[in-house]
Amino acid sequence: MGRFAQAFLSSAGLRCRLDLPLTLPPCRLTSEVRHNVFLAFKEALNNVVKHARATEVRISMEIPSDNEGLPDPSLSGFALVVTDNGRGFDFGASAQQPDASPEARLASGNGIYNMRKRLEEIGGVCEWTTAPGEGARVRFVVPPLPRHQKTGQSFPK
Repeated sequence: MGRFAQAFLSSAGLRCRLDLPLTLPPCRLTSEVRHNVFLAFKEALNNVVKHARATEVRISMEIPSDNEGLPDPSLSGFALVVTDNGRGFDFGASAQQPDASPEARLASGNGIYNMRKRLEEIGGVCEWTTAPGEGARVRFVVPPLPRHQKTGQSFPK
């Protein structure tokens, strides 16, 4: 995803700063989880390019640590975070609120709504922090795969 982000953002003239671990610990994910996380991530980058008027995007990953301080996503999953230095927006007034009418959503696009739904489908969470003039931060919280579940199986809904 880091390579995709760098290529996509640089083609739009934006700097991309990656704050990702050099090596990732094993993290069991189903293809459904990987697919939904990637599409939500791609939508977040697309929103930055289309709407944010940003000059830089920072992509980071939050991985919980075990008792010895080593990264271990099997404990509570991980979070993928996309932060931009753009113009931000008033999320409270956004037509992207979960209870917004279909008409309001259609008029403003479905990006935030779709990201939230994709994460909910896999048991995750899509969190937004933004304000006018403050840029935006979206955090995709991805839950761990239950130990008894195989990666080829679909995530329980």
